[in-house]
Formats: sequence, structure tokens, C-alpha cells
Amino acid sequence: MASFREHITVGALIAAVGVVLLYFYAIVTDPFLLVILFAVTAIASFLPDLDSDTGVPFYLIFGTFTLVCSGVALYYVLTHPPQPLYILIGAPTATFFVVWFVCGEMFKRFTRHRGMLHSLPAMAIVGLLVYLAAKYLEQGETLSLVFAVATAVGYV
Repeated sequence: MASFREHITVGALIAAVGVVLLYFYAIVTDPFLLVILFAVTAIASFLPDLDSDTGVPFYLIFGTFTLVCSGVALYYVLTHPPQPLYILIGAPTATFFVVWFVCGEMFKRFTRHRGMLHSLPAMAIVGLLVYLAAKYLEQGETLSLVFAVATAVGYV
């Protein structure tokens, strides 16, 4: 648990300094985006410890991912009616169990702490994924790059 506290504390400090600099130099001035950038940088600071099977980062990230996937499954079945009751209940429930128990266990089995996620290539991949997600959400070139750099800096 101490490692998580250290990661999140340093990540929050780096995020705060980064947000202040971005605002000071007028690169990003929207308060909502600054809050999102702070959160992205702080979250990225504990992503390297995602491979710690018993750690807080694993449960936070995989738990959130599981809930989001289940929510997407529920949204899909609700927006494509008519669905029988067993599909309305079964699809989100099955998604929850597959993501948490199957994908989570596979992730635990194929990773080891201080393994591949503690590397510069992993940092680059995470930064690139955030850049692509921001581009997909039509945030523009500069803002997408800012999000990617914030994620990479937080990851380090």
C-alpha cells in the first residue's frame, strides 16, 4: 500500500505543476480540461504497478474497466430492443464475469510485478494510446499531444 501512496502523491505533485505550467503559458486554459489533465497524469502515475496482482492499482483500474465494459454491454442491449429478459440481464452480467475473472486472471498470470509495465516502451505505448484516444474524440493535434505527454510524464 505504501508504494501506491508514493506513486499517487508524486503523480499528483507532478500533475499540479504541469497543470499550472499549461495554464500559465496559455497552452490549455479551459478549467474542465485542466482537471481532466490533472486526473490523467495522476492516474498514469500508478499504471506501472498495474501488474502488482494484490495492489490497489490493479483493483482500481481493472474494477473500473470491468464496470465500464459491463455498462457498455448494458447500453448496447438497451438501445437495440426488443431483447428478451435473459439477454437484458445476461449480457452485462456475462461481460462483468468475463472481464473480471477471465481477463483479470489472464492479466495476472501473464504479468509479473516490475515486469514489462515498468519500461519505457510501456510508457510510450500508453502515451500513444492516450494520444489516439484524444484524436478519436476530436480534441485537436495540440491538445492530443498535451494529453499524451501528460500521461507519459505521469507514467514515468
